[in-house]
Amino acid sequence: MKNSDLKKILEDSLPNEVHNSIKCKYRYYNEMSFNDQVKKFNPHVALFHQNIISLNKHIDELVLFLSNLDIYFDLIGLTEIGISSNIDAHMLQFIT
Repeated sequence: MKNSDLKKILEDSLPNEVHNSIKCKYRYYNEMSFNDQVKKFNPHVALFHQNIISLNKHIDELVLFLSNLDIYFDLIGLTEIGISSNIDAHMLQFIT
């Protein structure tokens, strides 16, 4: 699937009023400003993406960051995790 296909699927799954309200609001937020934005919307699906660069090095920061947010994410995507296929289960406990 190409990125444009995924974008189209996501856009089609959002109600028009939600899509139109967030269409141009892709920004960087700290925990407080993000929580303020979450209070304004009631998302049907919550997605989170982080280019973590090294999961081993930044796992504690990620867990702390996510625990400070007032939302449960349906999907968490991490890129550039920099680890082999042998992932320690305790590293991923924050997801459950």
